[in-house]
Amino acid sequence: MISFQPTEEETAFIAVAKDLAINKIRPLVKEVDQNNDSIQETLSQMSELGFLNMELPESWHGLELPLISQVQILKALSYGDLDFIQSLPGAGDAASLIRLLPETKELQTFREKYLSAENKTITYMEAVDQEMDWGSTIQLEKDGDGYILSGRTLPARLAMQAHFVVISTTDAFGKKVIFYLDHGDWEKEENNQFGLVSSGIASLHFHREKIAKSQVLSIGEQAEKVINQARSRIQILQAAKEIGVAEAALDYATEYTAGRYAFGQEIAKFQGVSFRIAKMAIEVNAANNLVLEAGVNADINSTDDSLALRGLQRAHRAVCFATDSAVQLLGGHGFIREYPVEKWMRDAEAQVMLYGKEKDLLLQYGKRLVEKEKDVTTV
Repeated sequence: MISFQPTEEETAFIAVAKDLAINKIRPLVKEVDQNNDSIQETLSQMSELGFLNMELPESWHGLELPLISQVQILKALSYGDLDFIQSLPGAGDAASLIRLLPETKELQTFREKYLSAENKTITYMEAVDQEMDWGSTIQLEKDGDGYILSGRTLPARLAMQAHFVVISTTDAFGKKVIFYLDHGDWEKEENNQFGLVSSGIASLHFHREKIAKSQVLSIGEQAEKVINQARSRIQILQAAKEIGVAEAALDYATEYTAGRYAFGQEIAKFQGVSFRIAKMAIEVNAANNLVLEAGVNADINSTDDSLALRGLQRAHRAVCFATDSAVQLLGGHGFIREYPVEKWMRDAEAQVMLYGKEKDLLLQYGKRLVEKEKDVTTV
């Protein structure tokens, strides 16, 4: 039997993260435009605790925590505000690739540039399967020992403020390639019309950008393996953040309805309200267990990505349902910015669009099941 009971060290980390989320992050979001000093103070505190570099290897000055530990900590942090957590500086989603890449002189050079840079923010972009409706117009042409990069990426988190970008794509010969750029001077098209407005979401445009051989971190089968494993880790970590804000919406709506009265009784005791609260709790708990299972599995078996896909798809459903329900349960107050639920709902929708629509994840999961069945039949 799999146990999701946190260790003593994890429990301590989670308690600190939850305290930060409730007492620092959530109040900070309300005054973000008025008090930049408070933001820097909170970021410094999170950096000292290691919350900005949990996935990075120790050689990159990271904590290199197990995935299951990160899941529980990120869930606690996102309980405060998802947008704030998605805007945190650092290696972002690229941390999962960096953690998995074999040590080479190219990676060592990248590490030295990163550690010596004042702006250590990295955005990661993957040009994936076109049939999943996630592809981009990125083109990678061979140019001697290096490549020439052209095209436009789909929107990615941290793209507006990043000094580094890591890209994984396929070259003209069908080989997977992972490479990085390190000057931060790209044409950027900001995309923050809906939610996650602080997260620096943008598309990047490249016009025959030269990629030297020294910027190529991996190529071929090795690159494909790293990309697939990193994708699963990213999906699990993002799902954990979604669970955090979904739990926040559930708790907020429960407390609100329990404290309001109509026709002489608490709103929460009306059947329609209590049913909605119960369904919210079921969705959030089901998604939480799947994501925890995926985290445990990824640390043990890094080649099986089916649980990561299933966990993210269920987290998508839970966060959308919980935040939308919270807005409805608050009635007119749900759409007033004084209450956080309308922001959580907008952030949830943007998060889902950023990390794969539910139908795309289901298509991928179904594809994995069919492939597994074929392998069993062949044996």
